[in-house]
Amino acid sequence: MDYLINKLLEYLLKQPDNFAKHSDVEKELNIDSLQLRDLLIDSDRLFDFHLDSNLSVVDVSLTTKGLSQANKIKEDKNNQNKSDFKNNFSYPVAAQLTVNALVFLVGMFIGYLMK
Repeated sequence: MDYLINKLLEYLLKQPDNFAKHSDVEKELNIDSLQLRDLLIDSDRLFDFHLDSNLSVVDVSLTTKGLSQANKIKEDKNNQNKSDFKNNFSYPVAAQLTVNALVFLVGMFIGYLMK
C-alpha cells in the first residue's frame, strides 16, 4: 500500500496543479476504482478527492501535507541517485585502473625476467 501511495504522490507531483482525473490515476497505478477509493481513504489525508453519488472517485489532488510528502520523496530520490552515482562510478573505476596497472607491471616484470 505504501508503494502505491508513494507512486501516486510522485504522479500527482508531475501533474499540472497536482490534480488528476480518476481514470488517469487508475491507469497509472494499474488499479480499479474500488482499490483507488480504499487507497485514498487509507492515505492519512495526503490526498484530496471527490466522490460521486455512487461513491466512486471523481478526481484526486494533493493536500498541503501530501505536497510536502511528495517533495520529500522526490528529494530523497535525487539524493539517492547522487549517492548511487558517486558510489558506483568513483571507486570501481579507481579500483579497475589500479588492477590494470598492477597487471601491466607484473607483465613487465615477467617479461624482464624472461629476457
